[in-house]
Amino acid sequence: MLPDHSVESQLLTEFREAIDDPQVDDAELRRFLRARNHDIGKAMEMLRKSLEWRKAVKFEEATTWKIPPEVQHAFPYFIDGLDKDGRIVFYFPIGRWEVRKMLANGYKTEMEKLIYSSMANLLKTIDDTAHEQFLIIIDLAGLTYWKVAHFETMQMVLQVFREYEQNFPERLDKALVINSPWVLNCIFPMVKPLLTGTTLQKVQIFDSCADKYLPAILDIIPISGLPSGFQEYNREIIQAQIITTN
Repeated sequence: MLPDHSVESQLLTEFREAIDDPQVDDAELRRFLRARNHDIGKAMEMLRKSLEWRKAVKFEEATTWKIPPEVQHAFPYFIDGLDKDGRIVFYFPIGRWEVRKMLANGYKTEMEKLIYSSMANLLKTIDDTAHEQFLIIIDLAGLTYWKVAHFETMQMVLQVFREYEQNFPERLDKALVINSPWVLNCIFPMVKPLLTGTTLQKVQIFDSCADKYLPAILDIIPISGLPSGFQEYNREIIQAQIITTN
């Protein structure tokens, strides 16, 4: 539970004085403070490690990186959706991603850069809205046991979730996981410990039944606001929904 506004404002002032870094704005400080239940000491430690990570991976340069076309093709993502309240909708068709194949072909560094640049581009896009948070649709259609039954692949998956939780707190509004296959039961027990209880409460998981997940999506995202990739990959079910509702 959040403290009342005056208490949080006082804690934010104390946090600002303790950090004394003009490059970190109040919105960022507030997110880290909330992520650590308004414990200033823990929030300071989390922020310090995050700033070190950003420097180590050169995150501030991520929007300028040139990602090889073959890597972009193997890992499509879309950040051009808007929900009914004007929040950015991020579409990750992870089931289509060729993580194992690209790792075997020596693209690990380029894959990491793509992940970092996707998050940097998302944050840059969010800055142009009136919101601090985003929605994400994680589409697992196409995910197979072969794709995930691979040590390096799982290490990269865990790295992504770990770094997200440690460096981008309080950014997620909702996560809709769709087309969940049985293999998710093998992966989720490894991912779950990396996510905070707050994050887990924001996640909804659906199987491949479009009659269940599409209404849930359209309850918060208008058809016109669906990310272009989601519309491209799900054209038939969207059209069927339009016909049904009309």
